[in-house]
Parts: sequence; structure tokens; C-alpha cells
Amino acid sequence: NNDEACFYAGITLDQLKYFRELHPEFSAIKHACRQHLGITAKAKFAKDVENNIDGAALTYLKMKRKDEGYTTRTDVTSGGEKIVQPNAIAFVDFAIEEKQEEHADEPIGQQ
Repeated sequence: NNDEACFYAGITLDQLKYFRELHPEFSAIKHACRQHLGITAKAKFAKDVENNIDGAALTYLKMKRKDEGYTTRTDVTSGGEKIVQPNAIAFVDFAIEEKQEEHADEPIGQQ
């Protein structure tokens, strides 16, 4: 984000644009810095997974292996509409369960 970079550098956006005009190679350097930050973060995360720090392995599985069932989200269908919940708690309409329990002893077809 150029606004944030300018803030930390103590310059204006116009000054940044002027600098880039004078030094076209700066864009490549800026891109390399961004790449380095991402690579460094991934390397630290990989070490955390190897050392089992703070559940990093499970965090990785939840982010990258959702298709294999590693997720904390629960998809619930309500009236044909999918509701995504941010945890593994599925909400149940207990009124329906109570009605089913009341009629559990009745023969099928009389419920």
C-alpha cells in the first residue's frame, strides 16, 4: 500500500511518484521486498509447523486442506439457503426433536 509506505517514510504520494520517475528500477526493488516478506513469513510458519508451535500444523490444515475436512466452519441449510457458521456448532430446532420424541412410540403412519 503506497499510502502506508509513504506514511512510514515520511513522504507524500507526489514525492513517491517523482522518485519512481527518477528511479524506474525502484518498482522492481519494492516488488522484491514484498516477495521477501512473504517468503520469510512462510518459512517461519513452516518451522512452526515442524516444531508444533501453537497448533501451527492444524492452522495449516484448516487453511490449505479444507477439502479434506480440516475446517472449523459448518455449513447448515435452512429453507434451501446455505448458512455458513464460523465454528463447528450446528444449531438444532429442539421443538422438532421434542415432537419426534413425543410420537416415537406410535406406529409409523400415525405420527
